[in-house]
Amino acid sequence: GWRKTVRIATEAGLEPILNIIYSVSPKHTDAYFVERARQAATLVERLAKARTEEEKASRSPVASPWQSPRSQRWAKARPPAC
Repeated sequence: GWRKTVRIATEAGLEPILNIIYSVSPKHTDAYFVERARQAATLVERLAKARTEEEKASRSPVASPWQSPRSQRWAKARPPAC
């Protein structure tokens, strides 16, 4: 389903796009598409929340090696770039 495909794509560094293809058949009722749309919306919300949390974590001083106290000392010790 969508969750597995989206997880694999996201882990590979891709930004997945969900789509819903409408079809007319006894199986594909309005209720069927309403449920699929709800599932897609829930998954998109989870992805957005996870992306926001990752962005916040990447901005924290601990998450970036260039912001650690050790790397700051190294940056001060090296000569400036020309």
